[in-house]
Amino acid sequence: MIMYPVRLLKLKLYRLRISLDFLKEMTIFYLIHLCFWRILVKKRSSAKRLNRRRSKTNLSKINTNTPIGLRNKAIIELFYSSGIRTSELANLRIQDIDFKQQIATIIRGKGNKTRIVPVGMHACYYIEQYLLKARKFMLRGVLKDDGYYFYQLMERPLTERL
Repeated sequence: MIMYPVRLLKLKLYRLRISLDFLKEMTIFYLIHLCFWRILVKKRSSAKRLNRRRSKTNLSKINTNTPIGLRNKAIIELFYSSGIRTSELANLRIQDIDFKQQIATIIRGKGNKTRIVPVGMHACYYIEQYLLKARKFMLRGVLKDDGYYFYQLMERPLTERL
């Protein structure tokens, strides 16, 4: 059996205690971090989502017999089918949507980049209905047509704050 000097044993024991203290602190840090992470994940996952049936019933409640209702239906269908942002919708002009190919060209999107997005069949139908029936009503009193798709009641183009 090997005999170590007492001084060396004390040094090894001291280093072992420091290592164990470090591991204890790291374990506590890890557990605290894990608890906060679970709390954050639980908060994030508590968001309510619409199911298909409820979203279809909400869409069917929009009155498309009025110009404003037709405009709102066209906007919601466009959002739902293409996933564009509100700022992109506000800047959308007549020449930006191709109904034959069912695509929309977003000119000034996020980061001032141009991108092409698909537009669904229902969205194209309601946008065409809006152009034929309701856009004239929304443009009443406007001296110059700027070519924007959607207008507010105050004869101004939609803004990013819908």
